[in-house]
Amino acid sequence: MGLWPLSRCEILQGSADALPFSDRQLDFVTAFETVFFWKDIERGFKEVHRVLKDGGLLVAPNFIFRKSGAKNLWQKILALVGIKFAHEWTAEEYLAFLRENGLRVAKSQIIKGRIDLLYVECAFE
Repeated sequence: MGLWPLSRCEILQGSADALPFSDRQLDFVTAFETVFFWKDIERGFKEVHRVLKDGGLLVAPNFIFRKSGAKNLWQKILALVGIKFAHEWTAEEYLAFLRENGLRVAKSQIIKGRIDLLYVECAFE
């Protein structure tokens, strides 16, 4: 049972490296601000690929660094309180990672904020 009862979608909690769905079951997957926490990121993307139908859409916005390895004030504060990101990318590094892992990026946009976010829509090739 999901965390939020809806008629057309269900919100579930779990691990990206062991998704509880059948092969090619889903039309749409979102990983909103979670990818940077995945310990085995390649395994997580393989799982997303497994469960997405051909032509399915992955929306995976991710916090980004403006310069490689350069934390801004808010990223430093998060680190001080114990929030650790397993992956820290610039926009270019995150897009390159997605492409290297078989994803075609259809749309991307940087959303400026205290910590910048790169919004991406992509599909597996």
